[in-house]
Amino acid sequence: MERTVGYVLGMAPMWEQIRGANYGTMGRTVRGVVHRPDGSQQVVVHVPEAAWRYENELGEPIFLENATDRWSRDPDGAMVHAVKSPNTIYATIGIGSPSLLLRAYDTFPPASSHMFDNQRFVDPGTPRAAMVRGREGWEVTALDQYTNETVTYVFDAQLGVALRWQHGDEWMELENPELDVEFEPGLFRWAGPSRPAQDELAKHQREHQERERALAGIPQAVPTWLPMTIVATSVSGDPRTGELSLSIHGQSPQFTLRRWVTAIGEPALRVAERLHPATLSAIAR
Repeated sequence: MERTVGYVLGMAPMWEQIRGANYGTMGRTVRGVVHRPDGSQQVVVHVPEAAWRYENELGEPIFLENATDRWSRDPDGAMVHAVKSPNTIYATIGIGSPSLLLRAYDTFPPASSHMFDNQRFVDPGTPRAAMVRGREGWEVTALDQYTNETVTYVFDAQLGVALRWQHGDEWMELENPELDVEFEPGLFRWAGPSRPAQDELAKHQREHQERERALAGIPQAVPTWLPMTIVATSVSGDPRTGELSLSIHGQSPQFTLRRWVTAIGEPALRVAERLHPATLSAIAR
């Protein structure tokens, strides 16, 4: 029997009720369209615990992951394949992974016997009614104790899944969420051509080395002056005579010096170099 969690938006539930509804999405497949501030969107499919599929607006897969492998589309259009390892650490650059929406419960996991607190959503405020892309939900703001900044979630009032995540000016929204959809395992594998991630890493290393060699061939600028703040601190003295010893040091901020070429001229020819070769030969004699 299917059980649906819902609220009457005129009566705000407690955070514990909203959190429980989101816990109810654990272990369930989920699909939706993730929107970002730059106007981009992607279809995201997740099958717990480790299967993911992202599609661009053309319906092309741009990221695939299962329990053993990962594929990601490179800017040149090729798929890059990596074999997953327990010793591999993956980092997300940018405003975060769609897992912040589809697996919001990872930021406020159930209490455990661990010696450390891995909660990222602490001291939540009073829930408020909200609408996200046509769906009713409950908005809750709390503290991300990793960054010491506030984070806001909006949870779907019917499904319990997170519809919106916001951290400062960064945000993601989930449109048309669906739970408990059956997906074929092949949806999370890439059968087309791909190149190994090791080759991709070697490519980046070669490009970095080439940049370093190019930079080494450019004459460096030699600054002869730095902006400095002089700080004087009294060390000892005699108020009767006015004798005073000071400790003085300078503080210079770290900054970046950038130069660029505005024009490249050619050296002017000397008078002798403008003469006919025969004339130059006569001068040489």
